[in-house]
Amino acid sequence: MEHQVYKRKSPVARFITSGIAVICLILLSCTKQVEPVTIPAWEDNNADSARLNITIKIPQGTFLTGKTVILALSRDSLSKNILVRSTLTNTAGIAVFRKLYPRKFYYSCTATSSTVIYFGTGTANLLSGMTKDTVLTVH
Repeated sequence: MEHQVYKRKSPVARFITSGIAVICLILLSCTKQVEPVTIPAWEDNNADSARLNITIKIPQGTFLTGKTVILALSRDSLSKNILVRSTLTNTAGIAVFRKLYPRKFYYSCTATSSTVIYFGTGTANLLSGMTKDTVLTVH
């Protein structure tokens, strides 16, 4: 019968092993505080806020209902999907954006009708207290 000989760890080795274990526990128990991203309030609740009504239609003249229209502060933001707002067109094919600050906005719409994909972009300069009606023909 063979005898197995077990070596006992030295006090230094035990100290190092328990130190590593404690460090691992500390590192694993740490949680990083995530700073909340502050999203600016894009609603202008003043009496002079602007309104943008965008009618979406295809070249044949048909108005598109239930399609998403997105609104951004720059062409770059629009392409990166950094949006101020988005909304669906209503039963008349109009996307309504209320309580906007007076400034220049960029908008786009991608729509599928049957098997065709339509796309269009535009800009609107809004003045204080203005209601702007515009038509975006998507191709």
